[in-house]
This record gives sequence, structure tokens and C-alpha cells, in this order.
Amino acid sequence: MKKINLNKRDGSIVEAEIKVLDLTYMDAIMKLQHNIYDGLENKSFYACSDKEEFEDTIKGNGKIIGCVSLKDNELIAMGVYIEYGYEDHNYGYDINIHGEELLKVGQLESTVVSEKYRGNRLQKLMCEILEEVGGNAGMKYICATVAPDNKYSVNTFTNLGYKIMADKLKYGGLRRYVLMKELC
Repeated sequence: MKKINLNKRDGSIVEAEIKVLDLTYMDAIMKLQHNIYDGLENKSFYACSDKEEFEDTIKGNGKIIGCVSLKDNELIAMGVYIEYGYEDHNYGYDINIHGEELLKVGQLESTVVSEKYRGNRLQKLMCEILEEVGGNAGMKYICATVAPDNKYSVNTFTNLGYKIMADKLKYGGLRRYVLMKELC
């Protein structure tokens, strides 16, 4: 999709590619997710997904976009886009969207960046690419959730034009802002 250069925390420059991930990346997806979670001081910032959820996304109801180093194929960052339609997981329900409008809600299920590469604005880039995926699919709204205390992610989303629409308990009792952005 797109080639970029990234600054690694050790000062080196890494050439990477943003691309759609397929099932061959499943182990890398799971490893990145667990590394992110294990590295968080505040574990409530991230709710891990199971392998089957990622597989279902790749096989049908969404896309996983990854930032992969060209040298060693390391998964540096990923973003997950899903369309849930009328399923209970649709964030549209949380912000009082009903009926056929639910079919116009795409959601950013996850955006994570390896700690070694933070500061490259990768979360913002992933969100922008996933918004484009939703727009190309005809979505009217893009929704996401974020822990209210995760000021970096809250700032990323609000700077991208997302509005905080609700404050809910999600993912087994974790407090989350439900954010929404209208696509043109």
C-alpha cells in the first residue's frame, strides 16, 4: 500500500510498508498484541482480542492493516477495522444509532504501536488509513473506543475529529469513551 521510513527509539531508521495483513501474519498479530499489553503500566488501557476474532476479521467482516519492517518483516503496528452491522458489538448501539443506520457504522477496533516505534505518529496514520477503508466501503460513521485516562489515544482521536459520544463500561467492565466521526 505505502512505504514509509520510521525512527526507532535506538535512533536507527527503519524502512517499513503499510499493508493489509492476511492469515500468515496471525502469529505476529498475537505477539504484537501481547507485547503491547505486557508493556502497559495501566492494563485497563487495552483489552486483548482472541485469535478467532482476528481470524474472523481477516476472513470477512473487516481488515487488519499492518506496518511491517521491510528488512525483517517485523510487525511494528496494526489497526483493525470491522463492520458489525446489527451484531451486539456495533458501537452504534452505544451512541443510540438504530435501524438501518447501524449498517453505516464502521469501527476502529484496535490501533497499537510497538513501544520501540512510538513517536512516529503511527496511530494517527493507521486511523486515517482505516477511515479511508470505511469510506470506501460506504460507511457514514466511524466509531472507536478509548480508555479515558489514555491521554495520548484520546488526543489522537479528538485531533482527527472524533467526538466523545458516551462514557460506558465495555470489555468486561473497563471504562471507555465511545467516539464517533462522521465521514463525508
